[in-house]
Amino acid sequence: MKTDHFNRGKKRGFTLVEIMVVVAIIGLLCAMLLPNLVRARATTQRNDCLNNLRVIESSLNQWAMEFHKQSSDVAVWTDLNPYIKKGPLACPNDPKGLYSSSAGSGSFVVNEAPFCTLHGSVTDPVEPQ
Repeated sequence: MKTDHFNRGKKRGFTLVEIMVVVAIIGLLCAMLLPNLVRARATTQRNDCLNNLRVIESSLNQWAMEFHKQSSDVAVWTDLNPYIKKGPLACPNDPKGLYSSSAGSGSFVVNEAPFCTLHGSVTDPVEPQ
């Protein structure tokens, strides 16, 4: 009976200190998580870019074999479009920029690997900084 009378005036709930500790822990976890998410996103975009370069190189080889092209011949996007399901590909980091080769932007030499100015080529990728 005495304890009932003693606890009657106390309110139940969380104190300000307890709430601040929980918020601090959540903030610390977010601070640890965000850099990893940014790094994972950059790695995914880089891998997507390199896969696009592989698709371009494969379609370039198919085009060259079908039309009996020489190793120095140049193809443009309109030549490669039938061999690429997604249409003209762009780098995920710069959707306005197209891939290219030494022949110029949007043109590809048959015996040369296409490259991206941000990520390099499939055979010689540029490491993220």
